[in-house]
Amino acid sequence: MKCLKFSNSGLSDRTTNCVDFRGLSSLEELDLSQNNFSSLPSGIGFLSKLLILSVRECIKLVSISDLPSNLHCLDAFRCSSMKSVRIPIQSKNSPSMVLNRCYMLEEIQGIEGPSNNYWSIEVYFPSDSSNNSLKSLAEVTCQCQIG
Repeated sequence: MKCLKFSNSGLSDRTTNCVDFRGLSSLEELDLSQNNFSSLPSGIGFLSKLLILSVRECIKLVSISDLPSNLHCLDAFRCSSMKSVRIPIQSKNSPSMVLNRCYMLEEIQGIEGPSNNYWSIEVYFPSDSSNNSLKSLAEVTCQCQIG
């Protein structure tokens, strides 16, 4: 199986505790969009062939961590409760991340690593935002893309 779509399927924290993706070693694309969990199901970090992970509009998702190093695209559009994202320490390609409308976003961990200077990050910051963590996040992101 190369592609698995669980979008808008009612996944919650309770149901994701029962799901382990480790056995799906050939999975290349995983769509978990529009579900109600606050953290990713276990085992996603072990999916060494995973290229695309979509969690669009998972409005209760607070953090993303343990991503596989082969990941090429993380789409977390409109994850309005998202506070932090931890990217793999050594990414094997030039990955991209969509974090538009993640208004609570405070931190992207791992972006400052020397092997992670090639992440393409799309983040929407409202012009009227008074959130200082968003402003400092923007500064770090800009520094990493230049460096």
